[in-house]
Amino acid sequence: MKNSNKSRRTFLYFLIILHLMVILKWLLDQWLYPVNPPPETWKFVLMYYCLILFVTSVVIVAKYTIHNNETIFLLNSALQIEQDVMVQGSDVAQLYYIGLNAISTASVVLMPINCCVFALRQPCMPPVVTSAIYLESSIMCAGTFTVTVVLTYPSQVKVILLGSMNRDLNTGGPHVSSCLRKYRILELLVDMHNLVLKQPVMSALVGCVTTLESFTLYIVIASRSVVPLPLLLLFAAVAVSMFFVIVRLFKMMSNPFIKSVELLNSLKRMNESKQIKRCVQSFREAKLTLGDGKFFDTSTSLVIWAKCIDLLITFLLT
Repeated sequence: MKNSNKSRRTFLYFLIILHLMVILKWLLDQWLYPVNPPPETWKFVLMYYCLILFVTSVVIVAKYTIHNNETIFLLNSALQIEQDVMVQGSDVAQLYYIGLNAISTASVVLMPINCCVFALRQPCMPPVVTSAIYLESSIMCAGTFTVTVVLTYPSQVKVILLGSMNRDLNTGGPHVSSCLRKYRILELLVDMHNLVLKQPVMSALVGCVTTLESFTLYIVIASRSVVPLPLLLLFAAVAVSMFFVIVRLFKMMSNPFIKSVELLNSLKRMNESKQIKRCVQSFREAKLTLGDGKFFDTSTSLVIWAKCIDLLITFLLT
């Protein structure tokens, strides 16, 4: 089984590098040997779209291959914490979490379908386009794992842990000590999460989502009359998925920070011993890094969406 997984991973690396070489050669040919008339703008956008997608996939896959143990330790720790603090009847898979997985799965399923339709409608299309779509389905699977598991699951466990601490705080008495111990566990989980998502993973992920959303919106808005229908449907699906990631998932990533700030304010208002107050003063907010020294807060999704719109306007004006 291990040899099979290693062979598949090696083959995926080979395909990504091969497609990167094809894309770079095409772009270099356009720069060094321009033709008249030049290729349509949407073809350049498609190539840059694939270039960014493949480069990001190389960064993320390489990161998790090299630091595989840290990722497994993070997920196992989050699973253990969830099992320890989860109240009877509650579950980590809330409605928005189920919706996220459903949209991610639908996006992955749409890739091979579009590839098949593309091949049936335009069988003479150069293979690099359809093979890039097929390869993208594998990359989307890796991206779905990164987003729905590595990024989302530990964040949801943090929210569950903070909810348990709030219940301990409302109960009072000896439960306050339990709340303080759980907050130390929360800090360890936050540190592990930031370690797994540190540079260059989070920066690459956020940058990839931002640029891909702008590229797909450009093709859907400005080139819908000239782009083949299967490819247009593919980009429309990607645009919807990226929009959901930006406005919902990235906003969801700020929930642990918001709830931890509320909990810390409640702890600071308590009339407890000096030792407990010093302990509370040493606590840190549950910040999830963005990779550039910043972190997810309530305005992060709006800032990223504004960048997407700025890029889109720049593309439309060129």
